Amino acid sequence: MAARKTDNLELAPPDNSTRTDRIKSRLKELAQMKDGWLDNEGKAPSKEGLIWLESAMALYYPSDAPKPYIYPTEAGGIQIEWKESGHYFSIEIDLEEKSGYWHDLNTVTDEDYEEVMDLSGAVGWSRLCLLLAENDSDA
Repeated sequence: MAARKTDNLELAPPDNSTRTDRIKSRLKELAQMKDGWLDNEGKAPSKEGLIWLESAMALYYPSDAPKPYIYPTEAGGIQIEWKESGHYFSIEIDLEEKSGYWHDLNTVTDEDYEEVMDLSGAVGWSRLCLLLAENDSDA
């Protein structure tokens, strides 16, 4: 099955590779973006930032964690999203600052939770994984 082209991004069909391989592949796709990708606006994520993110996710993101959906942001960052057990989670990652803005929306109660995380080391990534694991156990 061929990849589908949506705007300037290609969505690859599902495959049997590992989650780490799929994350790595998606970040490599995003590294091909150019400034102006969004209607002649939109800053492309920096290659150095994507290399850091790929390394950090390979090191800290557990293989049994929920499957992430990874998108570019207009400002040159990365947004990672998950939908699990009545929650919509997202983290917008600033590749320059190595920080993230976490948002958890409970789609049943409409309650939300926000947190800023320092993702430059293990503590922030541990916090991110803990938030995902806590909500995954609610299922």
